[in-house]
Amino acid sequence: RGQDSQAEWNQDFSNFYDDVETLELEGGKARWGWEEVPDKDDSEAARYQVLAEVSVGENLYVVTVTYRNPEAREDIYTRLRGMQVTPKKQ
Repeated sequence: RGQDSQAEWNQDFSNFYDDVETLELEGGKARWGWEEVPDKDDSEAARYQVLAEVSVGENLYVVTVTYRNPEAREDIYTRLRGMQVTPKKQ
């Protein structure tokens, strides 16, 4: 946690490609990127993974999406860009 009790990033994104994106949220922030990951069952098949970290207050949420078709990345990014923080119900 930082001095303002905001959860800090946990993952090192330096191995991700150039299209790491960040999003400022009301009460938080998010970032995500993607990488190619090895397929343990089929070394010839490409597999990709988007990793997102969402920091809201003292909480850090991690979201992963694994997919095979590289064209799916844009749909995943579009959904992440639409992320919103909703107030906690009392």
